[in-house]
Amino acid sequence: LSYPYIFRKSWIEFQRIFIGAHFLLSEDIRFDCIWVTFSNFDKWVSFHDMHGKFFSKEDEKSITITYEKCSPIKVQIDNKYHVNIVVNLEGHIPTPQLWEGYIKEKRCIELQSRIEKSFDEYLKLNGIIQNLLNFIIPNEVLIESIEGIAEASKSDLHTPNHSIKQQHIRIFYKSPISNMIKPNTKSQPLLFFEELKDSNQLENYMDKWFEISERFKPVFDLYFGVMYNPKMYTEFQFLGLAQALESYHRIAKAQKRKWFFKRAKEVYEYYSEVAAVYFKFNDKERFATKVKDARNYFSHWSENLGNKVVQEKDLRLLTKDLQLLLQLCLLIE
Repeated sequence: LSYPYIFRKSWIEFQRIFIGAHFLLSEDIRFDCIWVTFSNFDKWVSFHDMHGKFFSKEDEKSITITYEKCSPIKVQIDNKYHVNIVVNLEGHIPTPQLWEGYIKEKRCIELQSRIEKSFDEYLKLNGIIQNLLNFIIPNEVLIESIEGIAEASKSDLHTPNHSIKQQHIRIFYKSPISNMIKPNTKSQPLLFFEELKDSNQLENYMDKWFEISERFKPVFDLYFGVMYNPKMYTEFQFLGLAQALESYHRIAKAQKRKWFFKRAKEVYEYYSEVAAVYFKFNDKERFATKVKDARNYFSHWSENLGNKVVQEKDLRLLTKDLQLLLQLCLLIE
């Protein structure tokens, strides 16, 4: 108290909270694997392989219900990581207050690193997976929960039960992603899980996604930086996607010195058939010119470009065209 009736307030903001373990040093925060649940993930991973049995006899008072979980779907990435889809069971036992029990499947991603097991490394891996899911699933894919699995000796030497070999540690942290740009209308996923699973292509696609995430890192950072910020001004969305398009052409075609107009024009040419149907600016010359003029105007400002630059609704539509063009580029890769 500095003066009567005037209180000084303090705020403490936690970056991360670990429930179920005590770490003395930050370098001790290492996990054998983590489990992550995502919103709308269950809708995409629509496989059901849980088997149940019901045992009951007339002369017995008890009823036995058993369930057998389905086997995890295992994917190996470049001999460095394991990305598995596992099914956990959530249940409720009847009580005097609730005369009903249930068992519910909950699918999650299990990430396991063979090289670096720090929490920061797992967050990086999880970001790559979340980008992939948001790229192919039309609904928002946000983190619902994170659980770390660690040996008891690594996480808490003072645990009262020394026979415990593993600890499940609930992790809370503030994710920078809270929503993203998604289509307003109902649409289908770009890739269907059942088709990938049945054709044994899931590992190939995920391995390729990790590869291009590294190769086209500037493109990914710009593209998803825009997608994860729907409240960003349209001008900034446009500039981010335009820069991503230029970076993509530089990396994919290994051409450092070329005017932006020619880069936009060349990328457009690869997908001209799709653009002719779905783009607002569905002419090669017109698209490249409009993107170039808007980019130069917002980046450098020129009074001469003021009357040539698209505004408001047309700028939003041009930005959507850029978004779709980049999606096509990443799909081809």
